[in-house]
Formats: sequence, structure tokens, C-alpha cells
Amino acid sequence: DRSTGALEHRRFYEMGKILKPGDLLVLYSDGIPEAANSDEEEFGEERMAEILLENKDKSAEEIKDSVLDAVTRHCHGMAQADDITLVVAQAL
Repeated sequence: DRSTGALEHRRFYEMGKILKPGDLLVLYSDGIPEAANSDEEEFGEERMAEILLENKDKSAEEIKDSVLDAVTRHCHGMAQADDITLVVAQAL
């Protein structure tokens, strides 16, 4: 019996999705939508979705760069309280 610590009483579900060539998989931490500027305005899920849609035909690296550039511009150099993690993968 393995203990899972803080996750011991959580239920997890598994599901599958087959990606077709060109499909994108984007994983990110909550530090991206919660990234705030000096007015305490968060970057937000909507802005994230807009950037992904605007750049959907670009390479995974270009999409990653577009998102991170937009977050940096939004924050105007403000230190963030959370990590900013982003993974963009494109099925070949």
C-alpha cells in the first residue's frame, strides 16, 4: 500500500485523446492566468485563449514565445507571486 500524502483521499480519472498531426497540446500553471500587472489586473484565461487562437497555425515554439511575451508585456516587469510554467506540444 503506497501512501500518496496530500493526495491520499483524492479521486483521479483517466481519459484518452488521440492527437492528429498538427494538433496542439498546451499545459500551463495557474501562474499564467493569474499573472498581474501594477493595477492588480490578472492576465486571465480569456486573454490566454485569444493568444492561442491567434497563433494556432504557428509552431509550438512560436506559440510558447507569443504567450510568454504577452504575459511579460501585461505584467510590465512586476514580480509575480507564483511560477509561470508553459508547455506547448504539437503532434507530428
